Amino acid sequence: MNVIAHINTDSPTGRKLVKQLQYHKKVVQLEYPQPLDENGRPIKTISAKESAKQAFEELGKRYNTTFENEYTR
Repeated sequence: MNVIAHINTDSPTGRKLVKQLQYHKKVVQLEYPQPLDENGRPIKTISAKESAKQAFEELGKRYNTTFENEYTR
């Protein structure tokens, strides 16, 4: 049997419950809802690596140079 619970993580008790549930990986699978903007539309998210790549590309354009690091390869 599966149970669906809605936990408010804005409160300390809610955060504590989620933290406790994360310890039981064999029986608990947490799903997080897609974040929404103020108009109710989904917010596009990208990984930290992709964000760093975009940041270095933008810096390269602004300062007319290229960066060689793990994020630009």
